[in-house]
Amino acid sequence: MSIPRHSPTHRHFAPILAALWQAGNIRFEAATDPEVLEAFTLTMQKEGLIPALESAHAFAGAFKEAPGMGKDDIILINQSGRGDKDIFTMADAFTDQQWNEFIQKKAEKNRVEFVS
Repeated sequence: MSIPRHSPTHRHFAPILAALWQAGNIRFEAATDPEVLEAFTLTMQKEGLIPALESAHAFAGAFKEAPGMGKDDIILINQSGRGDKDIFTMADAFTDQQWNEFIQKKAEKNRVEFVS
């Protein structure tokens, strides 16, 4: 499964971010699918948040950089979107059978309620 990602070359990339990047005031880092999945899971477990996929990429980057930072350094992540909208996309990436069964039951229940 490939997890959707955003990049400076994406055609919907915000002009303000492009300008900040060109001025050297911002940088963009890549995150692999396994890193995003791990960050998504860790954020849910430790913070009780379901991050949107865009935010999960940011968390993955933060988790990579945090060990090399000083105790007074700060990482700021804009927790955007609603991860519950991505939960069915992410379900395919999880290998936990109980999780997959839970998601399938919830989806079926919602489908039945919607049709009724």
